[in-house]
Amino acid sequence: MAAKQFPKSWPPLVVREFEDIKQSYRVLRDLVRALDDLRRKILEVGNDHAALIDAAKTAAPTFTSSDQTVAIDTRLEIAHSLGAKPSLVQVTLKCTTANANYSVGDEILWGGSRNSVTNNGVNFFFNATNISIIQGDNIDVLDHNTPFAAITITPSSWRWVVRAWK
Repeated sequence: MAAKQFPKSWPPLVVREFEDIKQSYRVLRDLVRALDDLRRKILEVGNDHAALIDAAKTAAPTFTSSDQTVAIDTRLEIAHSLGAKPSLVQVTLKCTTANANYSVGDEILWGGSRNSVTNNGVNFFFNATNISIIQGDNIDVLDHNTPFAAITITPSSWRWVVRAWK
């Protein structure tokens, strides 16, 4: 029995390039299986990431410091007592008295800063015992009312808050 051929009148689809229907069926079946496997893998990765995101949203910090004094030209050492180097550290600058166009309770997520003036800026680092904040002569923040305008804060109006996750 001769293999069935696709009619010549069929539109020029990829399927038409096969010699017979059985061959096209096998190729399409394998393609569908491969796409189904790919779909399953994408869902697995998506679920893994969703679980990580859910954990990150719900995981409270293992350590939260008390409000720490902001002072110029100092190195502030905060013992975190985690017993190991934290996997994640968050440093915020919390407004305690309205200053630099910020209101009491506002927090600025801090990633470190340095400007071109010698000894200006702030940096932080951490290890298995401490989270350290190095503070220069001036601490500048961006004015949220006037984007990209830097304002030097009044240190006594702000406090550092440090959070760490084991």
